[in-house]
Parts: sequence; C-alpha cells; structure tokens
Amino acid sequence: MARTLVLRPASLVIGLLALVAGGCDDYECDDKGGQVTCGYCDEDHMFNEYGGQCRYCPEGTTCSGDVCGELQCVSGGGGGGGGGTVTCDPGYCYTGVSCCPTTAPWQGGNSCFVNETDCHAAGYTTCYGC
Repeated sequence: MARTLVLRPASLVIGLLALVAGGCDDYECDDKGGQVTCGYCDEDHMFNEYGGQCRYCPEGTTCSGDVCGELQCVSGGGGGGGGGTVTCDPGYCYTGVSCCPTTAPWQGGNSCFVNETDCHAAGYTTCYGC
C-alpha cells in the first residue's frame, strides 16, 4: 500500500526558517599555509561571485576592502627600522588606511567614495583621501 506525504504550510515555513537561520555568520575559514585569511563572504553565490567562499591574500600582505567585493592584498614595502610604505595594486591608491580604487580615492570606514563630500554624506566624520 502506497503512502502519501502531506506537507502542511506550517512545516514548510519552519523548514525554510531553519535553513535561513542556520546561516554562516560565524563561519570559520580553514587556515591555508602561506596565506592570510581575509574572511568569509556570507552572501548568496547566486547574487555574488564570492558568496559562500573564504577569501585569502598571500602571506606578508594584509587584506583591504570588501571580502564580498573588491578585495586588495596590500603589501608592506621595505624601509629600515620604522614601518615601510604600502604598495597598492595598479589602479588603486593608499588612503592612509587601506587601498581604494583611483576612481573612488576617499575612504570612510571600510568604504571608498568618489569624493570627500560623498564620504561625509554617508555619515563618516573622518574621511581619508589618497
């Protein structure tokens, strides 16, 4: 005798909520030798090419930018004794905090802006320019 599976709307909703609530906000990325862990992009892969992935930079660099977007691996340059200079990838400039695209050379928080006015309009009191 065949049995039929009957799903009730309430059980579907509870199941979907369990999937969504079980998100990866606290996802821990695996350590990879010779690389620095920048973090995990918790966005959906359907909408973001980096979604559901850990992002890394080579050892000796620091991560700068958005782990779900434009991520730059910033290397410290030489220089004896005190901190070295920061070298950004081509098309990026150093704001004094991290690298931003030359098309958006002002930084507030972790965001880059086209000009200082836009940076302040976004609510940042301190903005850094290249």
